[in-house]
Amino acid sequence: MPVSNNRENEMVSYERRRAGWTWQAIALEASQSQSTVRAQAQRHAQRNGLPSLVAPPSERRLLAGREVALRTWQARRNEGLGTVGQWTFGIEIEFKNTQRSEVAVALTRLLGYHVHLFPYHGKTCMTCHATIADSDTYNQWKIEEDGSVSQRRGDIYGRGGEVVSPILTVENMPQIRAIVKEISALGGTADVTCGLHVHIGVAHLSKRQRASIVTNWGALQEINEGFVAPSRRNGMYSRHMSESTISQYSTMMLNGTSTKTVDKMMSLNIKPFSKIGTFEVRLHQGTLNGSKIVHWIHYLLGLFELSASMTPMVGMTDADEVLSVLQTKRLIRKQSADYLSRRKTEIGAR
Repeated sequence: MPVSNNRENEMVSYERRRAGWTWQAIALEASQSQSTVRAQAQRHAQRNGLPSLVAPPSERRLLAGREVALRTWQARRNEGLGTVGQWTFGIEIEFKNTQRSEVAVALTRLLGYHVHLFPYHGKTCMTCHATIADSDTYNQWKIEEDGSVSQRRGDIYGRGGEVVSPILTVENMPQIRAIVKEISALGGTADVTCGLHVHIGVAHLSKRQRASIVTNWGALQEINEGFVAPSRRNGMYSRHMSESTISQYSTMMLNGTSTKTVDKMMSLNIKPFSKIGTFEVRLHQGTLNGSKIVHWIHYLLGLFELSASMTPMVGMTDADEVLSVLQTKRLIRKQSADYLSRRKTEIGAR
């Protein structure tokens, strides 16, 4: 049977998206709106004598738009955030009530490349059957089965899992918002059994700087807990850290001791440091709310940056004081500080 024109157009559109040629893919990669990257591409065409923008755009025009959009964004990626924009992080977003394979297909269309679906602790994609090398583990977004939220493990049509990001920086926040929106649109949800985990790269820091992060986390632990749901405070997967644990972990950082054998179920998990050079913040409840995720990450990056500057936070007992310090030092934007202040009040009033 011949392929209909509509079907043919859909196939062509998909191939372009998979190759990163759509305006949506360009806009996501550049962390800007589609209208902005189109306008930048148009200006680029006028300056360089290229044909005017047409619909559907040609490959040459799309690549030009991508190049200009990314170059423009790189020039202002850290605007208003000092050195916070230089930190790297990754996130794990747990979800329930929608098929893992449906999420993988939706994110493939959104991101413009094949999003792998992996079994629990597996490295061979359940849909394309490619085996991923360790060196490529954190190069792109992927879906994984999860031990606590996945049903029918080993079955691509099973529900529940986690979306695992590549290595990100603050310029990728629009991607995060777009991804959780897609999961929600498929009927995905997050409940008290789900968590949101944020890995922050600390391998570039000195031993004293890493110890300072651990110490300050302990000093602000109750303040940090005030920003999240009560179910996550001293929860099974995000336990409150005792003074002795904080002291032990800080000493381990100072001495360069391996972290491979520590308990990972802490609000601040240092176990991944020896393997991948990150600290994992496990405190936040599972959520598909893009604003909650983005503002929480901004807060954590600001907190880590301030701690790495060897600024002691022992004695700080008020959340608004901490947010004010971060904002004054240009380590968090006013929008994030205001959002978290409201969240603290709303959660406390429950």
